[in-house]
Amino acid sequence: MYGLAAIGAQLFESASLATPEDSAEVIAAELVTWITEHEQDLGLPPGLDDSHVELIPADGFVQRMGGLTILRFVQRHRSWPLLPPHDLVQVVVAGTRAVQLTGRIVDGRVDYEDEAAQAHERLALGSIRQHVHERTGYPIGEIEVDGLALVAVPESQRIAWVGHARYAGSMLARVIVGADVDAPGPVLELLSYRTLEVEDLVTTAPIQVRTADPSTDPAAFGTSVETTLAGGGALLGSIDDVSGEVQLATDAVVVLDLNGGSRQQLEIVASRILDPDGDFLATNGSAFSGQLTHHLMHSWYALIDEYLTDPVSGTKQWDSAVPVYQPGAQSPTPPGTFMPRMLAFINSASSDCPTTAVACANWIGYGSGSPAAMAFPEIVHHPPSAAPDEFEFTGRITTHPPGGNGDDVFTLAHEFGHVADLFLGPGITKHLAPECNGPCTLECLEDTSQEAPPLGETIAQMFALLLLHDAFELVDFEYCNIISVLSRHNVKAFGPGPCIPVGEDISLLQRPGPGSCDKTAPYCDKPDEPKVNLHCCEPGVEPDCIIPAAMTDCDSGFQRAVPTGVCNTSPGYDTHSVMQAFWQMLNGQYCEPTAPFDCQSFEWVSDVDPADVVIPAFLYSLRLNPLSYEQLVDGMATHVACNHGTDAYDHFNAIACAHDLRDCTEDPPVLCQTCGNGVREGTETCDGLDWAAASCSDWGDYMGGELQCDANTCQLEASLCTNPEQPEGLDSTAGTGHDPSATTTAPAATETEGAWPGASGDDGCACQAAHRRIDPLWLLMPLACIGRRRRRSS
Repeated sequence: MYGLAAIGAQLFESASLATPEDSAEVIAAELVTWITEHEQDLGLPPGLDDSHVELIPADGFVQRMGGLTILRFVQRHRSWPLLPPHDLVQVVVAGTRAVQLTGRIVDGRVDYEDEAAQAHERLALGSIRQHVHERTGYPIGEIEVDGLALVAVPESQRIAWVGHARYAGSMLARVIVGADVDAPGPVLELLSYRTLEVEDLVTTAPIQVRTADPSTDPAAFGTSVETTLAGGGALLGSIDDVSGEVQLATDAVVVLDLNGGSRQQLEIVASRILDPDGDFLATNGSAFSGQLTHHLMHSWYALIDEYLTDPVSGTKQWDSAVPVYQPGAQSPTPPGTFMPRMLAFINSASSDCPTTAVACANWIGYGSGSPAAMAFPEIVHHPPSAAPDEFEFTGRITTHPPGGNGDDVFTLAHEFGHVADLFLGPGITKHLAPECNGPCTLECLEDTSQEAPPLGETIAQMFALLLLHDAFELVDFEYCNIISVLSRHNVKAFGPGPCIPVGEDISLLQRPGPGSCDKTAPYCDKPDEPKVNLHCCEPGVEPDCIIPAAMTDCDSGFQRAVPTGVCNTSPGYDTHSVMQAFWQMLNGQYCEPTAPFDCQSFEWVSDVDPADVVIPAFLYSLRLNPLSYEQLVDGMATHVACNHGTDAYDHFNAIACAHDLRDCTEDPPVLCQTCGNGVREGTETCDGLDWAAASCSDWGDYMGGELQCDANTCQLEASLCTNPEQPEGLDSTAGTGHDPSATTTAPAATETEGAWPGASGDDGCACQAAHRRIDPLWLLMPLACIGRRRRRSS
């Protein structure tokens, strides 16, 4: 079921939420109770009880991000592991309040097909190999299947076998087959076929590389020799233990030259990029491409890692991809210590990426026994604490030969965004789109998880914006080409503000067409195209078999379009509305939404760089695995409001409103406050010396007396104030707080102190709730709190 529903978004409050590390089981039980009490709000029929919901605290249960804390639970159906991402339920905590819930709640009362008995593992293994062979032509005996496991599939309400097929060490697809013990024939039914596109390197060495000059235009960059990362810090390589030379590889990034060959034959075609002294000074060719890739990827990795490292404890907040791509398995890395490894394969055969792509990114897992790993052990991410057969999945970027596209830093930044997305949440967003597991409908429903495929490309574009902004001095707010160089089709792809040509307009995140968007189609860029896959078919035998295909692709020469039940990926490259808004936020600029689109700078928080507000908010939202545009923007709004207060939220919502990313009258999803820090926040009327009123007469209709501040509640106390006809000292209110008849109101709350990173958010937040609409398929329940409203200028 897809769609939206208005629900009561009030979650529970519990003292155990203040110390989640010590109260995991208690919190799990409290969450289950809350779910059973709000079954209909969650789209479930009445009669749900605690035995019907299975939630277990996950490895890495507690994830802190500024004033907010994410608690993660693994969900099961009658003890069966669920197919990711439905196995993950997350609760966002502010202080002692649960303020947001993401994930799909699975109803344990529902019987799943094939629960009683399942086809044998050997039959499942052979079936997966057969299905892969039919689609790739690879020999059945050489197809390996990792992570074979039985899982519960909520979409089809059945138990099924899932495995990840690989050939020659490279991952090919995630395959799901039925588990019917009475299935006819030697091959189990295919339910889903989704194509998926070491030793520690501890002996490091400082290096110098010729790379893109950070002071030049990245569209036509000059070169310079660099020994440091773009943001500072030494640039490192490592010592190849065979040759003793320095190579372009570290624990974070490994670069290999494929010499024009395919990664499917990595152990045969690849080579390391080496220099005896660590001086990588090539001026062209694959060596130069390797140098540039090594320098930029390390710089960008360090930038994101800084924001994902707790400044006090040093805890890492990257997410392992193992639980998503190997159902039922857990990361072999201890919680709070995982850091990903990223592989860059340069100068590869064009067949390694889709025919329309100049580069591509995906996840991959190399075990130590694969031929590729035996030739290049550095591609195996094997944590010190892991068992011999355990490993972490790595991110992979593949680029084509150098010269032109092979040295395109804009494409590299976009693909790096996909790999960063892989380790936040975790899982590449477009891989988490819902599964039909059967005939699908040709549809792309707005504000649902069907938007995940285009959203994944938009997220990569947003990463590209912040990465290029960080790496190149000229890429500032006045770099008018920033949207057009990233846009795939470059139609109405303007930078915001003064970059918009006369007679042109800003873009809106609205669907094109009458009744949806008042502007002409190019300015309305919210994805609305349903996605189809092309399958080979026999004309006259199968319906709609009319699309011509090359004989090399289909023996019959024809294909037919098969609906996928999700939105088309491609429009996600061209959501200029999101890119224009994000670029303003990243630069601390608000531009009027009407011509001449004048811009003015603003401070998110005094003396804080805009990037230090916007990037943590973006990363926080990605860690919640948003599957719709609404969820992505709401997550960012939540982080800004909680960690920086109403003023910062007003800036955020004004920009979002101008591009229709968010309703202009939308209240802050959450406001956070810490009583005792000396700053009046949220619902506080006083904190230390920061009072909403200075005297009784300022606070209400009082004649005199003494106004006090309760240090425990951070609320003004009027019990010693006197009315005009009342002697001083007599309690006129029979209680504390503001006189209900008073006409003077407290000013709006000030911004929250302690933007993350840079300040501990351990004291959390206190919040109030309101109503919010959600996608029942992928539950998102942010809480709206007290805040000023701001409308877009007409």
